[in-house]
Amino acid sequence: MSVAEAEEVAASARSFVFHFLTPILGQFFNTKVHKLLAHVLAAIRLHGAIKNGDKGGNESLHGHEKRRYVRTNRDEDTIRGQLLRIGQGSLEIRSRFEREAADYDAWRRPGRRAPAVTVAELATRPGLCAVGTALGLPLVTTILRLSNSYTFSPRFPCCSGGHPPQHLRATPMYRGLPWFDCLAYALSGDAQGVMRYGEARAIVSKAGDNDVDVVVVASMDVCESMPGCPLVEGGCKRLCWSMEVGDEWPALLAVPLSSVLHIEHMVPDQDQITRDHGISATPMTVPNTPAYRRAQRFFLNAFYPWP
Repeated sequence: MSVAEAEEVAASARSFVFHFLTPILGQFFNTKVHKLLAHVLAAIRLHGAIKNGDKGGNESLHGHEKRRYVRTNRDEDTIRGQLLRIGQGSLEIRSRFEREAADYDAWRRPGRRAPAVTVAELATRPGLCAVGTALGLPLVTTILRLSNSYTFSPRFPCCSGGHPPQHLRATPMYRGLPWFDCLAYALSGDAQGVMRYGEARAIVSKAGDNDVDVVVVASMDVCESMPGCPLVEGGCKRLCWSMEVGDEWPALLAVPLSSVLHIEHMVPDQDQITRDHGISATPMTVPNTPAYRRAQRFFLNAFYPWP
């Protein structure tokens, strides 16, 4: 704000006091009115702001401070440090959430250019060494476009239509960790009601001569279950990786995206992990070896089917 503009603001303030306030209310003394009449120009020169006497900015911060205050122990010796620590921590957490939300929006942004890789580069990912055979494409010469996710309308055997869209995700890195969804699908030659299961490992745009978008699936088979298993009796199918003798990784299939039925929520068979590796073992602590993958078992979560 220039000096001329500040003088104009001060003149407007004096005019308001002399021509409107005094004729209506009469002569009286008030510190805020005195500030309008005599000190607006000086305040602007000192502070460069025209919100003189407005405490709204500071008052709006009291709500945050009250929430922080109730989380202290009210001790006079430590309350200031606790308020500062809680306040700074809250700001950093909110800032982190905003960054993560922005990263997620960029990751999900429609029309975002998918990365281009060759089949050989895709085959270097864990478990995708046979992706060229699954796609029926040569390793070096073919360029693929990969997508992190695929949004579709799910189809369930119990009912049709009216379901919210689902987002099938298959990416080796999202917020520092891989994200591979499990899914149910049906191939074109399958009988009515047949449902196959697997884990999405890559979503490929326009793969092969037929120019079809496909999802590369690590396939699963329905396997044996223990007699009297309450989960199987409750409708939870027991699954294992589809692996032939001598295979190190599950078999791969290129499934057209139009054949995807819905996303499935699969959980590891923790009882089997405990029997094989001890009571303290978890899916994250067991070495991911071919022998472990061959013995690994999963359950379809029939009680909470949607992830």
